[in-house]
Amino acid sequence: MAKFEGYKDIYVFVEQRNGEIANVGYELISEARKLVASIPQMGFQVVGVLLGHNVTDKANDVIAHGADKVIVADHELLEGYSTQFYADTLTQIIETYKPDSFLTGATVLGRDLAPRVAARLNAGLTADATKIEIDQEKVADGEALLLVTRPTFGGNLFGTIVCPDTRPQMATIRPNVFSMDPVDTARTGEVVAFTPDFKDTDAKVVVKEVIAKVVEGIDITKCDILVGAGRGAEDCLVW
Repeated sequence: MAKFEGYKDIYVFVEQRNGEIANVGYELISEARKLVASIPQMGFQVVGVLLGHNVTDKANDVIAHGADKVIVADHELLEGYSTQFYADTLTQIIETYKPDSFLTGATVLGRDLAPRVAARLNAGLTADATKIEIDQEKVADGEALLLVTRPTFGGNLFGTIVCPDTRPQMATIRPNVFSMDPVDTARTGEVVAFTPDFKDTDAKVVVKEVIAKVVEGIDITKCDILVGAGRGAEDCLVW
C-alpha cells in the first residue's frame, strides 16, 4: 500500500479578480502538466480550483489552458477576496478531494491564502518557489515527492525543500518563472461544482471600497526581457 493512499493529482489554485483569471494560474497548470507527464504510471490529473461568484463560465477557459478537471466554488461570499471565506472553502475542497500536491501563485493573494490553509491542514508549505520537480526515485514506491526549489540568503543560494511526511504538498510559485502553454479550445474536461459549507457567514473583515491601481505605461511584470542600469551607467552610451 502506498504511503499516502487516497491522495492523488496535482491541484492548481486558479486566481481570479473581477472574473479575470491571473496568468500565474495558467502558468502553473502548464507546469503541472509537465510534472504529470513525468509520472504517467501514477495516473495523475491536473485539476484547477476556481473560487469566486459568477465564475463558472470561466471553467472551460481553465480546461483550454491544460486542466483535466476544474472544481468551481461559485458563491456570493466569494465574490471579492476574503481571507476568511476563501480559506474556509479551499480547506474544505482539499479535505474532500485529497490532492497529492497543491500549487498557488506567489501573488499578494496567494501569499496570504496558502499559509493559512496549510496551517489548518497541518501540511508543509514551501513559499516563493522558482522550480518544481518530482523525485523519480520515489515514484517506484508509489510516491510523487515534490522537489521544490526557492532562493534563499537574498538570492545568493538556492535550497530544495521536500515535505515527505504530510499531504498535500503545498507551494507558492513566483509568477512569470514558468511559460504558459498555447490555448487549445478543443480540449475537453470535467467541471465539478463545489458548494462550501460556511459555519460562520458573519464576515470578520469587511471591504468598504476597492480603489483600482492606475497602471501607466508598460507593465514590466509582463515583459519577456527587462534591462536595468544603475546610476553608474548614467554617462554610458546605450544603443
